Amino acid sequence: MSLKANSIPTSVEDITPSWLSQILNTKISSSSFTIQNNIQKGSGFLSCMSRVNCHSEDSNQSFSLVIKLLPESDMRAVILAEKFDETEIQFYQALMPELIRVVPDLKRYLCRSYYGKVQQEISASNQSYSSV
Repeated sequence: MSLKANSIPTSVEDITPSWLSQILNTKISSSSFTIQNNIQKGSGFLSCMSRVNCHSEDSNQSFSLVIKLLPESDMRAVILAEKFDETEIQFYQALMPELIRVVPDLKRYLCRSYYGKVQQEISASNQSYSSV
């Protein structure tokens, strides 16, 4: 799926029903949209994870998603410099076909990884792209 440059969230506040509508290619109901931020426990995580539950107005389908963004902490600069996000996406892209071959039912639980440029470079955080 091709994404617009400004469709990659840079913070959890950017995870909205309209953003998910664009990513999932269906109209997400604002009334059914719930988000729980920072679902991981502990400190030093290399990502910021949120749990989202929502419902499609178009297809009457429910979604339960875990959305993983770059961290909003000082770790962001390290992850960007070392390209940990790119490495992780490449790992899952290589691993998923084999997992599905071994466990075919897993396919219905898997989502996609998206990677793209933010609309404008954020020089204060040394960020020229983001991933999800």
